[in-house]
Amino acid sequence: MLVGAQAIVAGLNWTWVMYDFAGQHKELNVSGYNVWPLASAQVLFGLAGFAVIALTRGLARRIMAFVIATISTAMTAFNIGDLTAVLANHVPAKVNGMVEKASGVSGGAADGSSQAILFHTTAFTLPLAFTLAALLLAMLQLGVAYTVGRWTATEKRDKYQRGASKASSLKTDANKSQKSKSQATDEGTQKGDNIALWDSQR
Repeated sequence: MLVGAQAIVAGLNWTWVMYDFAGQHKELNVSGYNVWPLASAQVLFGLAGFAVIALTRGLARRIMAFVIATISTAMTAFNIGDLTAVLANHVPAKVNGMVEKASGVSGGAADGSSQAILFHTTAFTLPLAFTLAALLLAMLQLGVAYTVGRWTATEKRDKYQRGASKASSLKTDANKSQKSKSQATDEGTQKGDNIALWDSQR
């Protein structure tokens, strides 16, 4: 769910830029995947990490869980660094590169960005939501790394084993029934012999 939330948030437009191109004002809307370098990498890594934990077992799962948690924590730290740049209202580096390529004007502004940029704004809530999801995901993966050793793999019972067990039970019941019939016959025979012996003694 957290990886899905990251993918949805990163697909929205985060930054709006108006820049000058040969005397004309051009607008540029940029999604989160193009604003933050690690956005797409983190989404893909989150999906891959989920698949690895779900498919591996034993020692391999423990090792991979710690590797995934470590890398995810490092990515989250980079995201927090990018969030501070958003708070400072700096033009994202990738967005600035896109404007420089489109306008042909490199640098020139006080903060080092392209002088062609007239206005820019970044929706603060979207990168914040992405970073929050990344932080929660990193905490979850750390929790998985520390508890995965206590997970128990539940094996499904074989359907044929159940059938065999049922057949064995039926066979046992049949043997018990046959034995009880045999005992009843023996008792009847013994009783008949006793009556014949009593008649002969009379």
